[in-house]
Amino acid sequence: MQAKPVDLTMAVTRFAAALLMGAALTVPPALARQDEPPSPAYAALIACRAVQAEPERFACLERELARFAEAVDAGRVVVIEREAVRALERESYGITMPGVQRLTSLLRRGGAGDGEAETETLEDGSQIVYRADGGVDEMRALPVAEVSYDRAGKAVVTLANGQVWVQTDSTSFGRVTRARLEEGLTADLLPGAMGSHFMTLSHHPRRFRVRRTD
Repeated sequence: MQAKPVDLTMAVTRFAAALLMGAALTVPPALARQDEPPSPAYAALIACRAVQAEPERFACLERELARFAEAVDAGRVVVIEREAVRALERESYGITMPGVQRLTSLLRRGGAGDGEAETETLEDGSQIVYRADGGVDEMRALPVAEVSYDRAGKAVVTLANGQVWVQTDSTSFGRVTRARLEEGLTADLLPGAMGSHFMTLSHHPRRFRVRRTD
């Protein structure tokens, strides 16, 4: 049986789309401000999509992909997997990190935020809710490793992912026993006003205000 000819134009186009719009993000080594234009190598490659005639479009893609590869090899452009950026966003949730925020803005400009909210389920069963712009909005069903209490009786919640959240209000929601922890206690984290956060533990419906310390 004769093999079906490979559509080189489609193959190159799909490769470029996967690189630039799907699993990867291209950024300059020094993170650019959101109002800065994309790198010339990126812009030239994207511009090939506007070429109407197929032979010319293929020639453009082939030429600009070669230049793009040269830019990557020279260190002028860095390719970052979208999942790596998402992992960084999850790990830094609740902490103000300008570098992460600038990287997130580049990710959104690169096409990772597709205009619709999205929920991702992780291996531990927790769920991450992303806003329409690609940023992390909520974190649900996060496994809890430990709950302790400070001298003022405020809860100190250590999540299985290593994050530590401390209660900052006086809401009463019942003390967490060792038995409840062993049953598989989980926590939901929700955004509040002006960068604040709320937490709800699975053993009680009442939410309380928290601040991340680690």
